[in-house]
Amino acid sequence: MADVHVKTGVDDLINYLRTKGKVSLKEASEQLKIPETTLQLWLDFLVEERIVGMEYKFTKPFIFLNEEDTTDASNAEKDKVGKATIDTFKEEFFSNAKQKEIPESKILSLWQNHLSKEIDKQKEFFLLEANKRAIENPERVFGLYKRRLIEM
Repeated sequence: MADVHVKTGVDDLINYLRTKGKVSLKEASEQLKIPETTLQLWLDFLVEERIVGMEYKFTKPFIFLNEEDTTDASNAEKDKVGKATIDTFKEEFFSNAKQKEIPESKILSLWQNHLSKEIDKQKEFFLLEANKRAIENPERVFGLYKRRLIEM
């Protein structure tokens, strides 16, 4: 009997991450032609099993294989990403706005609008996770979370 190899969508994801390194969830979804919601379900398991890692740059999720890389450059990049905070992104946003000569009086409202839109993109995932954890009134919790982030 010939060897039969079954290849799954998860295998395709792992191979894609091997060739691409770190990619956004959206990019992986588009390239593999897998709905983001399906991909997110796979990633929940793969992250829990530490096969795949996930990190957020601002509110945008990026995924990568959890393979140990001991190079100094890679470790420095991991340290840099690990220390990123919303303040880091805010400073970068304000700096870019100033370089584009946007009046300072408008930068804060542009930041808050940008932040609000990015947070809203995560609402569905937030509510799904809140429901898994039986959090009461997840819409209210999300609203508080969003308000606190925007007011920072």
